[in-house]
Amino acid sequence: MIPVAFEEFVRRYTPAPFNPRVVTHDIELGGQEMHEGDLVLLSLISANSDDDKFPDPETVQIDRPQNRHISFSQGLHRCVGATLAKAEYTIMLRCILDRLPDYVVDEETAQHNGPTNPVDGWISMPITFTPKPRAQDRVRAQ
Repeated sequence: MIPVAFEEFVRRYTPAPFNPRVVTHDIELGGQEMHEGDLVLLSLISANSDDDKFPDPETVQIDRPQNRHISFSQGLHRCVGATLAKAEYTIMLRCILDRLPDYVVDEETAQHNGPTNPVDGWISMPITFTPKPRAQDRVRAQ
């Protein structure tokens, strides 16, 4: 489930929620005039919350089918580090689940850093858990 969960977590908590772009030629889009040289801010959060593409988009559904989010952008602008991020996340989550299988997040005191920050994340996320021994300590004990 970890690879599928990764896709859902980065859809719901997009790491870099906005992409700035410069308008290359005058255009009207959705009734809004934009002119060459204007700066626009593309919201990946908005795209990843489109309820036509993601039913119940505010809910994390770890087994969400066909999760075609754009958290790492698309095409020429796709994040060069997306594959590395997925590998690092997979290793991190396996280590956490192995060592802290009973962790519980204190949702009342967890502080999200807010929807307008250029990088999504948490200021604090207190948890409680019963730690298992470190992997190297378990190897030594055998």
